[in-house]
Amino acid sequence: GRRLRQVLRRHQDAQEETEARWHFALESSELGVFDWDVTHDRVVYSEQYRKLLGFGSSLSGGPIGQWEERVHPDDIATTKAKLQAHLRGESPHYRSEYRMRVADGSYRWFQARGKVLVRDHEGKPVRHLGTLSDISARKAMELELQHSKNLLEKRVVARTTELAEKVAEAERVNRAMASVLEDLQATNRK
Repeated sequence: GRRLRQVLRRHQDAQEETEARWHFALESSELGVFDWDVTHDRVVYSEQYRKLLGFGSSLSGGPIGQWEERVHPDDIATTKAKLQAHLRGESPHYRSEYRMRVADGSYRWFQARGKVLVRDHEGKPVRHLGTLSDISARKAMELELQHSKNLLEKRVVARTTELAEKVAEAERVNRAMASVLEDLQATNRK
């Protein structure tokens, strides 16, 4: 009995150490974690997940519909389609970028990644685990880059048009000069 208690205690210590490392890794990565019990439609959110959305403990676990209500209306169809495809087993992982309403009512960009960890004997998902990261800064840079690209393309088009007009004008001048030269040569021959 004493030996068994010692072995059990070592296993418990090892488990606690592993859990401490896991929590440290999650906190330092700034990833929010969600754990969805698909069968009972209950989602549990990590503290970091709630922080990313600006919620404290007021964001409690609940049905997946609560998450859906926060996703931007323009993004929900695509986001849900990707999730459903993964749940059906059509993709090995779930990955989606979408805007989600945060505690202050504004929308921020997030990237969610997940995977069905457990399926039942019929292949239906039982448990889905995933992470959430705030990608708003990256999206802002992408938008700025796209804006700069659009401006550059407009400048290139404008400059190309300007150069084409100058080339056309130069060709008209060349034709006029060629005509004058022909007239001059005809006059010289006479």
